[in-house]
Amino acid sequence: MSYSHSPSLFFQKMYENIPQHDFADFSLSDAKKYKLDQREKFAGILGINSIPFKASDLSARSIMVERKYEDYTLQRYEITICEDLIQPVYVLIPAGIQSPVPGVIALSGHGYGCADICGLLEDGTDRGTADPGYQKNFAIEICKRGFIVAVPELIGFGDMRSETKISFNEQEGNSCYRYSTSSLLHGLNMAGLRVYQAMRTVDFLQGLSMVEPQKIGSMGISGGGLVSAFLSVVDERIIACVCSGYACTYKQSIMDIYHCIDNYIPGVLTSMGEMYNIFATIAPRALLLESGTEDTIFPINAVRESVEQIRKLYKIFDAEDRLHHDIFEGDHQISGAMAYDFLKRYLDS
Repeated sequence: MSYSHSPSLFFQKMYENIPQHDFADFSLSDAKKYKLDQREKFAGILGINSIPFKASDLSARSIMVERKYEDYTLQRYEITICEDLIQPVYVLIPAGIQSPVPGVIALSGHGYGCADICGLLEDGTDRGTADPGYQKNFAIEICKRGFIVAVPELIGFGDMRSETKISFNEQEGNSCYRYSTSSLLHGLNMAGLRVYQAMRTVDFLQGLSMVEPQKIGSMGISGGGLVSAFLSVVDERIIACVCSGYACTYKQSIMDIYHCIDNYIPGVLTSMGEMYNIFATIAPRALLLESGTEDTIFPINAVRESVEQIRKLYKIFDAEDRLHHDIFEGDHQISGAMAYDFLKRYLDS
C-alpha cells in the first residue's frame, strides 16, 4: 500500500498554526487578562452554558443506609443536575469531626465508576484487602487526611452507563462511546458534561453543613484528571487541584496515541492551543500534577515540556511555589506521594 497521499502534512500544518503564547513576554496585567479571556473561551468550548434542561434545585436525597468504617462513614446520595439526569454521589466523612472541615471532589478515571475509588467492588460490596487497582482507593485516602470527600458518578461510568451497548465492540465497562457521540451530535461534548457534573457536585458539597464552603479542592486521575483540571480552570471555587496521569501535550498524547473518545473536544486546539495553555490558567491557585515515568499514554517527556510551559505563567503571578510536579517511577496510576500532603497544605491553611 502506498502512503503517498497521506493527509499527515495537512494536519501537521494545521497544528503549526494553533495559537502560541510566549508567557515569558507577558506582564502581570497581560497574564490576568489572558487568564480571564481564556477561562470564558474554554467554558464556551466545553459547551457548559449550552447544556439544556438544567435543574436549579439539586433535590439531593440519601438513598443508602450509612456504612460506618473505622476511619470514616460512607453515604450515598442522588442529586438532580438536569431534568431526567440523576447523578449518584458518594460522600465520605472522616470519623470524629466536630466542626466544619474542607471538602474535596474526587473524580475517577476509566473503570467501573465512583465505587472503585471508594473501596467498593462493582456490585457495591466492600473490596476489603483486594487489589485496589490503578486508582488505589484515593477517595478514602483523601478522607483519612480529615476532608469530606464527594465522589460523583461521571456520565458513562458505573451507574451512569447505558442500559444497552452499541452493536459493535464498545469498550467493556463504560458507555463513553455512546454518550460521547450522542453529545457531539447535539453540539456538546463529554468533557463539558462531566465538568458540569463536577460543578454541580461542588454546589452539593458546599451545601453540606460540615463542609467549609470556601475550602474546596479536587483530585482525579486519567479521565478524572481531565475533569479535575478543567473544573479548576472554569470554576475558581477550587483552590487546590490534583491532576494525576493526564497533563501532557495534545500533540504527543491525545493526537498520537489511541485514547477514549471522551478526550476529544471540538475546536480545542484552534481556540486554546496546546493543553498547557489551558492548565496554565489555573494560576495562581495551587496545582499538583502526578506523572509516571512509564505511563505509555501520557509520555513523560511531553509531560515535562507541558509543565515548563505552565510554570511560565505561574512565574508571572509570582506563584511558582504553588505549582508542583510529582514524577514517580511507575505507569498510569495514582501516586499519592505528594498529593495528600498537598491538599492538606493548601486546604487546611
